[in-house]
Amino acid sequence: SAHQFSKSLKLAERGRALLTSSGTG
Repeated sequence: SAHQFSKSLKLAERGRALLTSSGTG
């Protein structure tokens, strides 16, 4: 379960980074 949480967190972070980069660029 903890592994799943970490994976989800990483995915969310990546998605957020993509959104920010896309919004700024």
